[in-house]
Amino acid sequence: MHSAHNHPDAGAIIENSSILEVVEIQSAPSAQAVCVVRCLSGTVEVGDIATSGVMHDGNRISLSLEVSVMLRYGMRCDLLDPPHSALLRLSGVVPNQFVNASRLFLTRAGSMPEK
Repeated sequence: MHSAHNHPDAGAIIENSSILEVVEIQSAPSAQAVCVVRCLSGTVEVGDIATSGVMHDGNRISLSLEVSVMLRYGMRCDLLDPPHSALLRLSGVVPNQFVNASRLFLTRAGSMPEK
């Protein structure tokens, strides 16, 4: 019997992605966003990439925002896992719609396919 953990693609999908609930967006100028998030699944590390988001109205947007700083209780941390929360600084081009984000989908840095 094969399990998802024995299938190379299934394991990569589970281990290299995460979902965050956006609790509060503190700022979102054009080059970075600062927001409080709660990890719903997977784990998040500095360097991970937010590849898409779901807005409060249900629409989905494409993103390419790198987790550049992650703080828990005012201190830098290396890992965020469920059900914990953290303040994230996301670097990259922040679209105007980002202020309405309710969920973020992240991929582990280095695990995205080359274009």
